[in-house]
Amino acid sequence: MSDVTEAQIDTGPSGDAVAGAAADIERSLLKDLAGAALAGLIFLAIFAWAYRGIDPDDYRNRDDGIITVSHARNFVEYGSVGVNPAGERVEGFSSPLQFLLFTPLYAAIGLHYSGYFLAVAGIMIALFGVLIYGLCLPRRVAGLFACGAAAWMLTRDPSFLEWHASGMENALTHGFFLLGVFLLGRMLADGRLRYTWVIPVAAASIARIESIYHIGPLVMLFVLCWLVLYRQFRCLGFAALFFTIWALIFAARWAYFGEVFPNTAAAQGISLSERAGLLLHRDPAYWKQSGSLVTRLFLMHHGWLLVPALLCLPWMRWNRRTVPAVLFLASLAATSLLSPLLFGEARLDPTRLSTQAALAIVALLVVTAVHVRRSWMLPITAFIAISGMWATAQWNSTPPYYLWFSEKVFAPYRDQLLALQAKYDIPRPTIANPDLGLMSWHKDFNILDLGMLGSPVLSQLKNEQEIADFFFDVAAPDLIELHGIWSMRYAYLFKDPRFQEQYIAEQAEIDDYLRKRFARNPAFKDEYGDYVRSGYWVRRDSIAGSDSPERRLVDALQRTTDLGLIQRELERCKAGELRAEQAMYIVRTAYRFLPEFVSSGQYGALTDLIMDFASELRITPSPLLARSTPRWDRELLAYVGTHTQERAGRQMAEAVKRAFPDDARVSMSRYPIAPGLELEDFRYEALEGGRMMIHLVFQCTAPIPEDWRIFMHGEVPPEAREQLPAPQRSLGFANWDPGFPDPPTSTWHNHARVLVSKEITHWQSVTQVPLGLHLPGRGVLGQVVVLPGPPPAGGRYPLHSRRPLPGSGLCRQLFTLSGEGLHLLPVGVFMVSRSIRFAARLFHDLLEHPAFQEPVVAIAQGSGQGDDRARRPPDLF
Repeated sequence: MSDVTEAQIDTGPSGDAVAGAAADIERSLLKDLAGAALAGLIFLAIFAWAYRGIDPDDYRNRDDGIITVSHARNFVEYGSVGVNPAGERVEGFSSPLQFLLFTPLYAAIGLHYSGYFLAVAGIMIALFGVLIYGLCLPRRVAGLFACGAAAWMLTRDPSFLEWHASGMENALTHGFFLLGVFLLGRMLADGRLRYTWVIPVAAASIARIESIYHIGPLVMLFVLCWLVLYRQFRCLGFAALFFTIWALIFAARWAYFGEVFPNTAAAQGISLSERAGLLLHRDPAYWKQSGSLVTRLFLMHHGWLLVPALLCLPWMRWNRRTVPAVLFLASLAATSLLSPLLFGEARLDPTRLSTQAALAIVALLVVTAVHVRRSWMLPITAFIAISGMWATAQWNSTPPYYLWFSEKVFAPYRDQLLALQAKYDIPRPTIANPDLGLMSWHKDFNILDLGMLGSPVLSQLKNEQEIADFFFDVAAPDLIELHGIWSMRYAYLFKDPRFQEQYIAEQAEIDDYLRKRFARNPAFKDEYGDYVRSGYWVRRDSIAGSDSPERRLVDALQRTTDLGLIQRELERCKAGELRAEQAMYIVRTAYRFLPEFVSSGQYGALTDLIMDFASELRITPSPLLARSTPRWDRELLAYVGTHTQERAGRQMAEAVKRAFPDDARVSMSRYPIAPGLELEDFRYEALEGGRMMIHLVFQCTAPIPEDWRIFMHGEVPPEAREQLPAPQRSLGFANWDPGFPDPPTSTWHNHARVLVSKEITHWQSVTQVPLGLHLPGRGVLGQVVVLPGPPPAGGRYPLHSRRPLPGSGLCRQLFTLSGEGLHLLPVGVFMVSRSIRFAARLFHDLLEHPAFQEPVVAIAQGSGQGDDRARRPPDLF
């Protein structure tokens, strides 16, 4: 071995070199941290300057934002995720992340929502600066200038600026979406998987309930880029962990609420399957609406900045930092701008759910402009970028605007409700009100949310009659507050007789909003103008001093929450044979004091006691079980449906009895219309002024799959057409169509009989009335029956005239909707058989003629005269 000097031996870097390299890294890291902090301050300063020019009441503390934190407060104070002290489970919010962040803060320090909203908005603004600066590294100076330009451009988008500080989840979507982009890009740049970073990325996926639509593509792009750059499959583990966390969160929601989608989806009519179907079937109306929304989002959120970003792409320095950043930001911008295709128009403001598009587009422009190949190109790209920003701001110079309603709007309503509560001494009243946020935050009331976000039963009841039955007979709120558009939306409640029977008005009036709407819609005013009001109403049975059983039970339980009081009341109802809505006051009263029963450990015994009597009294314990049972609303919906059917059946029977007050119905052959559907009877009732009312009694024994229209034509002979109104002369008949009946035909099988009444003009020349069910473009359901025309005023029908007439009805009876349209087989046999039957009928009528026998006394139809009965001839048909 040859001699080798010590100087010739390579021992690696010296200690001084290692220390120097470490010092350089530390100095570089300190510079990066200082630059990031400065960038955050730049963003905060520019945004603070922008907010100074806007009235805080225009954008801060929106009522819908308070709804989410109200759920968190309810969980802390009453042990259930919902909005009411009674504790029923409901997911009336769309941001699980907002709920998860606020809950521990409120539990620990009782943080008020206004301070929380302000803190989140400020932290996220500073985070923008840190992350955008991080995307610009290693060009620190250019990055700081880019952060200033980006902050200025974002403040030019009033939708982004105002919704960010509104208290809604927008601040979290902005910050966590951009954080996800940065973290995924940083792992690709370093070539190192950091599994702990899956937590903030997963948090971004629940910033809103549908955020996986934005974050899922980012994670898949991350996997694709990793496979291309490093050809390793370890990235699949990161993706699997991310999707597992997301799936577990949704599984937990499903286990607790019993639903995959929150109640907000049902309340707002959002259906992904329906939107996807319209997308696949290329529905023209769907594409027109979606295209208009996408265009609006593109203009509002600075979509034109994509043009200078594209111009910078050829000169970019492509590496492991820039490629993922461009791909991720482009993906986020695309999913945000195209979100109306799946989710439609957002509630409150069409641009609200896509504000992160502005952040993605501005960040994309910054990244493409800063990462150019040569330093001397920076001024050129900066000029292009700033020119694009300035041009976009001039092109789309939308001023700040009012973001719907703040907490201040609803504070007077709450104050008035508290005053009524004190005036009438109603402990923990249930209020019916459409504004859930501020009303539910203070936990003064249980709330029946007429805006439907916090009431899953209301959000799923589509039939007005079922809503009215649930409102008056099951929920029966103690106090009602309605205003403006909500008064019009629930106008049918005002016309229900139970409204006047159960409630007294407090400051109810027609406000300016209703006057304007009435002026624009005279038809609505004619129908509802005397009923619809804005104001307050109090339920009579809830008032202190009321002698109602409900108030007596409330007073007793207010002194002591003794289960014996509930049991004695149940037994009293059982002995008095009170059923259904008459006994539901016991459940409502137990619901009112449910927090006290829970705190005293009597909750289980209470629910068991109510369930023991529920079947016999035909009441439902669902409102009490709602705090411990997922999907509790299913049973309550079924109860309301059954209750409505029973009540409608009783009302229908009474209506049929009123339509035939003299019991003038005759045992007769029914008129078959379709399988399972028959016209059982009809009657004309004379009115004043040459008018008549025709009453039709149908019997339906099988479901009708759709809602069909009823047509009814008063036919006249050709020589009498001149008597008809001009538009109907060419038709040869008076159009008496009742249209879509109430109840709709799809519900007829739920009733023993269905009465349809129609007021008509009495034309003396009408000889027969063809009647049937039809849909435009679909034809007639089954066959057409032909009724005799109205009798002369005060006249009488012979009994045989109440049968279907031949002739014009013959051809109509050939048409059915059995799938073949026109039955041609066997036409000949059919014609012969009808001829024989017609001849037999003529012969029978001849025998009935007064010349051959003593006159029979007919039953008056509609004249109100005569109660005598005649023997009906044998039924030949």
